[in-house]
Amino acid sequence: MFDSGIEMRVLQCQSCRRQNGRVRLGERLLPLFETHDGGTTWSPVIITSPYPDNDLPPGTIHLCNLCGDGISYYPPTKVIITHGDQGDEQPKGAVRLSLSMNLGQSWRDLRLPVPEKYRDGLAGPLSPVFFDDKNGLLPAHILKRNADNSLAYSALVFYATDDGGSTWKTRPGILEHASGYTPMFPEGPFEVVSLRDVFVRGGPNLYVTSDGARSWRTVKPNIDFGLEGSKWDVSRMDFVDTTHGWILIYDNVDDSPYGHHSLYKTSDGGATWTALPLKIVP
Repeated sequence: MFDSGIEMRVLQCQSCRRQNGRVRLGERLLPLFETHDGGTTWSPVIITSPYPDNDLPPGTIHLCNLCGDGISYYPPTKVIITHGDQGDEQPKGAVRLSLSMNLGQSWRDLRLPVPEKYRDGLAGPLSPVFFDDKNGLLPAHILKRNADNSLAYSALVFYATDDGGSTWKTRPGILEHASGYTPMFPEGPFEVVSLRDVFVRGGPNLYVTSDGARSWRTVKPNIDFGLEGSKWDVSRMDFVDTTHGWILIYDNVDDSPYGHHSLYKTSDGGATWTALPLKIVP
């Protein structure tokens, strides 16, 4: 799997993965650094911003945290900025990206059409996941609320590229959750294992594809993944292959000011989860 990049998404933070790991930072002004030795040493990545600002240090990218923007860096020279619609809350009818293949010396703005059914929804693209220098998947949330702020629909759409991100095609398998379920952790979690294999947590279920988001099957876990109004929810999920994975469950049922996390493991693709004797306290 080719995930030797640095990913930054506003309002979220995840730890590094592998030696050239992914890093997400909860910042608005974002300088990038990269490591090739597992985090012992870091060096700056000087990227020319598409929005020059003389008041910022060289290589600093200014993102809109209110909009839900994010930036992903794929060594040695590819950079993708994702643009969300949450800032002005006006549907654009497209998933919007800015792509550079030369560390920001030049940029291309891309507009990926949203499926017709969701043209009036707000798009929130997440970080593209690449498996080599050409093939990748891009997940995007499309959401619409009614006048009373109830949920009209919430869909997860996947786009695929085979040319390094220059062009993208919508995958036909779209996950829609219109039950009004609002997770404690609204962006996920989901896990892209390969171009074909993706796990998505949606409400109390786990949704799995083995054909690259062309179709999905529902897995009902043996434990509670969290329901509407519950203080029990999945905060992190990580699969290393199609059968072995881990989740962190956040439990604040006792109204503790901090709550606590519990770690679970699966060896059958997400149907059966077993608690590990480890408690994680923030």
